[in-house]
Amino acid sequence: MRQVFSSARIENAQAVAKLLADQGIEVRLDNPRGLRSSIRGNFSYRDHHQPAPRATVWVIRSDDQPRARQLLREAGLLEASPANPSSFLPSVGHDARLRTQSPTRRARMRLGLLVLAAVALALWLNQFRNPGWDLPEPARTPAAAPAFDPALQPIAVDADAIHRIPTPPALAATLAAMELATVPAATLCLSLDGEEADTAALAVARAAGLDPQPSAACAGPGPWLRVAVDDYRTDGSGTGTVALATTRADTATTQRRLDVRRDGDEWQVADGR
Repeated sequence: MRQVFSSARIENAQAVAKLLADQGIEVRLDNPRGLRSSIRGNFSYRDHHQPAPRATVWVIRSDDQPRARQLLREAGLLEASPANPSSFLPSVGHDARLRTQSPTRRARMRLGLLVLAAVALALWLNQFRNPGWDLPEPARTPAAAPAFDPALQPIAVDADAIHRIPTPPALAATLAAMELATVPAATLCLSLDGEEADTAALAVARAAGLDPQPSAACAGPGPWLRVAVDDYRTDGSGTGTVALATTRADTATTQRRLDVRRDGDEWQVADGR
C-alpha cells in the first residue's frame, strides 16, 4: 500500500479517491482527527507553513500504483518522475517536458548567453586599454520560484526501487506449466522460495490443471520434473524478474532468470537469460 496524494482539504482528497475508485483502483482515504471540511470558511492556504493534519489517499494494490500515478498526471495533480534507462517502464514525460520549455525560459537563456558574450568581449578589449583594471562581475537576478498550490503538492515516488517479494503462486504455476509441457507425462514437484509449495500455492497450481506432488516423489528412476521458483524482484509495476531452476530425472539442474510480466490475472514470460 502506497500513498499517492495528500491535501489539507478533505474535499480534494475525497475527489482524488473517487477519481481512482471510478477507474477500478482500490484506494483508502485517511482523514486525520480534527481535519474538517472547508465549508465552515475557516480554511486558509496561507497557513500551510504551520503543522496541520492532512487527508491522504493510499493505493491498496501495488500493481495499481502506475495506473493511479498516470491518472493523477493526466489530471495535473502529480509530476512525472525523472527518466532512468534502468527502469522496467518507459518514461517519456521528462523528455517531453525538456522539449517543451516555456518561451519565457528560452528567452532568459538567450539573454543570459548574450550578457556573458558581452562581458567576455569587454574583458578581452580591456586587456589592450588598461590591463590592470578589472570589470566588476555583473549582478545576477535570482529566478523567481514557480507558484504552487500547497494543498496539491505532488508526492515524490521512486519508480526505480526494486524490491524482492515472495513469489506469487500464479507465477509459479505458469512457469511450472511451461516446463511440464516439454515432458507432459512426468511427475511434477513444485517449490517456491526454497520451500515446498504450501496449501495456497497447491490450490492455485491445481486450478491451473497441474497435479504437484511432494518432493519425495521426484527421486530415483522414472519421468519426473522438479520446478523451483525463487527470488522474484519487481518495482511494483507488475513487471519483474524471477529465478527458475528445473531438474529432470535424466539431466542436471538447469538455472535461468526470466523477465516476467503480469497481465490481469495471468503471467507472461518475456524472455530468459
